[in-house]
Amino acid sequence: MNSILSRRVIHSSLEKIYHAYSNPDILIKWWGPNGFSNRFNEFTFEENGLWDYIMIDEMGKQYPNQMIFKKIEPNKIIVADHITAPKFQVEISFNKITSQQTEVLFKMNFEDEEIYKALLNYVPEKNEENFDRLENILK
Repeated sequence: MNSILSRRVIHSSLEKIYHAYSNPDILIKWWGPNGFSNRFNEFTFEENGLWDYIMIDEMGKQYPNQMIFKKIEPNKIIVADHITAPKFQVEISFNKITSQQTEVLFKMNFEDEEIYKALLNYVPEKNEENFDRLENILK
């Protein structure tokens, strides 16, 4: 499996961070790299539930996305299949370090090696921007 792993220790409680991922009213405000906004068409946060959303860049270009939640263990892990191109599976795990420090692991697994290689050049940087936006919303 070809994987991109991004890791960040965030200075916030595990519960607050998990809530930022699981609550669409908060998630819509920070999801994606710098310069992007979102429109959520559906967010059914349960196993086999659909997350259908459009990411919109600064120029107004729209990027449709759909994910199916495969595994949800509150405050532990979220696993989802990104079913629109590029196809991959995402695993987001949460590890409590202290009451106000949480490690977030964001892992993207690709079956297609060519897609993995194409995205490897810029996705790690964009994942870091996504973590930055998460931290900002938690302040």
